[in-house]
Amino acid sequence: MSGGAYNYDDIRACESIFRYGVEPVYGFGGDDYNDYRRAARESNPLNDRLVSELVYDVFCLIHSQDWFLCGDTSGDTYYPDLAFFKDKWLKITPSELVKREIDTSIDDLREELYREFVKGSDQYGGGRR
Repeated sequence: MSGGAYNYDDIRACESIFRYGVEPVYGFGGDDYNDYRRAARESNPLNDRLVSELVYDVFCLIHSQDWFLCGDTSGDTYYPDLAFFKDKWLKITPSELVKREIDTSIDDLREELYREFVKGSDQYGGGRR
């Protein structure tokens, strides 16, 4: 695979702002996206988890367009990513945004607790029940 149209600059910028290993992904909504989105919120470089997530999503959109422009992916990937971004960030009322932030925070906490409890139970030979 090539360096994309932006010669990996989008990936380097994302990792510089968030932390090494938090890469932008195309294909919003998949498992990789959710794992990196969660990591971006945890690193919280803008001291506001919601704004940090927004900036991370902008990097994902740039990355999706990057691979589209260089021909590594097609419009079948980029245009759904563009629509996902617009739906998530541009077609939402302030009260819906607050509700989504609360729900996202609860989901993130749930995942963090599962990781901690499963990791702790694995030390003693147990697992998630």
